Amino acid sequence: MLSQTAEHLARTPLGRVWENTGMSPAFEIHALLERLQGEGVVCRNHHEIRDYLLRFPDLVEVIPVAVGAAQEHFPRGSSPSA
Repeated sequence: MLSQTAEHLARTPLGRVWENTGMSPAFEIHALLERLQGEGVVCRNHHEIRDYLLRFPDLVEVIPVAVGAAQEHFPRGSSPSA
């Protein structure tokens, strides 16, 4: 069962970035990474992430849900235990 935040993210433009918009997959992946950064997500190695998502585009739909779940479990300012 998805959390409320994950369900919300799945319904927002962040969660629907991979819909058939007529844009190239590379542009849509770029838009997803930009939106994630706008949500406060730190993305390192953009080129590696982009290349990976181009190889496995189905993951683009899952990422916003995973981000929402992580944000619920690790609120801003917290860090996972080492």
